[in-house]
Amino acid sequence: MSDIEDEEAPSDEEQGLEEQQESVNFPLTRETATNGLSVLSKIPGSIEHVYVRLDIREKNLSDIVEISGYKHLRFVDISNNHIVDLSPLNFCEALCTLNASQNQLSNCSLNRHQYLQQLDLSQNKLAAIPTLDQPMLKVLKLASNSIQNTDELVVETLPALESLILDHNQLEAVTLPVCKTLKFLSASNNKIANVIGLDVLPNLEGIVLRDNLISSLDGLPQDNATILAVDLSANQIGTLDEAKKVGTLHKLRTLFFADNVVAEESAYRQEMLVSCPDLVAVDDIECEAEEKADAAALRRQRTAVVTE
Repeated sequence: MSDIEDEEAPSDEEQGLEEQQESVNFPLTRETATNGLSVLSKIPGSIEHVYVRLDIREKNLSDIVEISGYKHLRFVDISNNHIVDLSPLNFCEALCTLNASQNQLSNCSLNRHQYLQQLDLSQNKLAAIPTLDQPMLKVLKLASNSIQNTDELVVETLPALESLILDHNQLEAVTLPVCKTLKFLSASNNKIANVIGLDVLPNLEGIVLRDNLISSLDGLPQDNATILAVDLSANQIGTLDEAKKVGTLHKLRTLFFADNVVAEESAYRQEMLVSCPDLVAVDDIECEAEEKADAAALRRQRTAVVTE
């Protein structure tokens, strides 16, 4: 027998992993970019047509330098790659939507894009809300990063922002600066302990704060007539008195308190309807005409007692 033992051949699983690791650092090539192009559109002021959509998701790309040669792109999806730098996209002056989720971005090196309206930077390595100068940006998705503070949002350079997604980060509070354009805020699956700070969003219509640590609703906007939907599922709201504080949201139509202790109270649905007469659904269950009528009668009865 030989003193030197034969090396054990790698298993199929190990070989597949090695091949995957070797394929991580692929730069974008012209061939890959060409294969991802679609949607012909006419260049303004010209008879020439160009492709304006690029889909190169899941290509194991490490950089996108090649993309700088496609200046007419409007819709770009580079998600699920290994990209660390977005600066080649600064040559795409007509960019309208960008999905750069599931990459390795620790910053956002995007210059001002006059027409950019949707930006998805979810599932990257952002430790803070990036400073963005995007005058037409309406939707900003920053879910599944490592963001700890919301007061870093520079709203002056985002004058059209309507929707902000901050789910699955490390937030302990919602401390946004005054933002009169924001209509929808989602910050589920964080460590948020209260709802203080929402009053600086005067045109907010919907808010999602499920799966947090909220036990008190002190701080909800008073006499609010804009918020239509609130999701506070899977928090720590324990009493009806606490839950009834949503009554300050006078136009509330959709409410979620599921997976809170209060949702187990027998009078829970009725008390929510008493507090919020415009509700059409509680915990995704439509409010029936009969229970709304009963709640209205109880509301009138309580009002009469108070006025006597």
